[in-house]
Amino acid sequence: MKRILPKGIKPWIQEGGGKYHYLWYVLPAGVKELARQHDFSFNIIINFIKNDMFMFGFDENDMFRIGDLVIEGEKKYPEYTQKIVKKWEPYRKKFYDVCDEISSVNLSILSDKELSNLYKRFSDSYIGEFTLPLIADAMGYYLETKINKALKAHVKKLGREKEFNKILTILSTPVDQTFFGDEKYELLSIVKDYLKGKNVKEKIKKHQKKWCWIQNNYLRAVILDEKYFMDRTKEHSKKPEKVKDYLKNYKSNLKKAKEEKERLMDELALGEYLRLLVRMIEEYGLWQDKRKKANLIGDHYIALFLKEAEKRTGISMNELECTTGIELQALFNNKKIDLDALKKRLEVCGIVYTKESPEIFDYEDTVLLEKELKSFNYDEIFGDIHGTVANLGKVTGTAKIIQSPTEFDKMQEGDIIITSMTRPEFVPIIKKAGAIVTDEGGITCHAAIVSRELGIPCIIGTKVATKILKDGDKIEVNANHGIIRRV
Repeated sequence: MKRILPKGIKPWIQEGGGKYHYLWYVLPAGVKELARQHDFSFNIIINFIKNDMFMFGFDENDMFRIGDLVIEGEKKYPEYTQKIVKKWEPYRKKFYDVCDEISSVNLSILSDKELSNLYKRFSDSYIGEFTLPLIADAMGYYLETKINKALKAHVKKLGREKEFNKILTILSTPVDQTFFGDEKYELLSIVKDYLKGKNVKEKIKKHQKKWCWIQNNYLRAVILDEKYFMDRTKEHSKKPEKVKDYLKNYKSNLKKAKEEKERLMDELALGEYLRLLVRMIEEYGLWQDKRKKANLIGDHYIALFLKEAEKRTGISMNELECTTGIELQALFNNKKIDLDALKKRLEVCGIVYTKESPEIFDYEDTVLLEKELKSFNYDEIFGDIHGTVANLGKVTGTAKIIQSPTEFDKMQEGDIIITSMTRPEFVPIIKKAGAIVTDEGGITCHAAIVSRELGIPCIIGTKVATKILKDGDKIEVNANHGIIRRV
């Protein structure tokens, strides 16, 4: 039987709603560009999309290889990770500079050549910015695996294995501000003025300009208007005590989390290796957050170029969202691309990107790719489902399988989100949730960070929750022990 994926790889799969073009940039970033910017890279990245739902995969072998190299570097050289982050800063600055330039011009009045040149600079800067932080994606998975094993062994020696989940939660709690936390803090500062009867129109206007991209995702880019932020202001104003508490405690809680972490590490007498893992969780979690922010902003500008391409070429937005960056560049240069291929990609598309070259598959091979990916991403499990505790708590509720923003409407207050991985656009429904359960994600993932900030029980890395559970199942999420069961 024909095989699509190379032998020996073990894909680590993420799933969710997404369009081909928005996901394309990570492919050259993680393979060819990472090899150019740094001394290691991913050997392979896989992307499969069907009916606007993606399965995106790294090879676990790559993730462990990269993780080992980072830890080895940290042991040999002081501030190894900080040096990589410092190397990333010029790429980050260039990306934001290009974004500012795009914001200052009207794309519709540019000549074809000017538009082509501007898109080329945007695409290059976006891939450049995207590249080094992909190390953080590998490290999130790697660190979860390593700290679970090492910490379990350590607390067992101390006779405190029953406290493992609580200890891990404290040691992996973020101690730095996130961009979602910052946006909320800034908005609630406006709410504070609103509650005092002040005119906040100008502040809302500035806030909208700064944060209009915050609900973007791989499926769509949405420009949030002033009304959206004003509506949120009015909604928050109904709970003035919560507003006051958040503004008072947001930054101090982060400081307390760091102090509690340091105290616990001393109490447990953690050795050099475990302390290194804890520090890496902090550093790579923060870096991952910065990368996610840039991605959401990047989605905004991608959408602007796609809309302009639709006007100039007459090709539908749906079809343009199935292009690669190379194909979009060709269109801006007035070159022809295979429109029949775009139409086929509307239904299904598969691509395996390696150092040699990207390979976009025809329909038959893509069907085989889907089967191979699913075979890696499913285990027969009967009875309880187990995962890693991201935030403590215990709750019973109704399961809702949600993989895409198109499914958000079925969430009711207190329902339990069951998903492959949460992403920034999930925040509005997470606020309604009684708990979060994910198939994938490490202890630096979005679900882990947001659940701690909002105080919601969360279990990550179950591998199979979305395959085993169904909408409407009554389940108990015991995030004190990492167990999900039907009740």
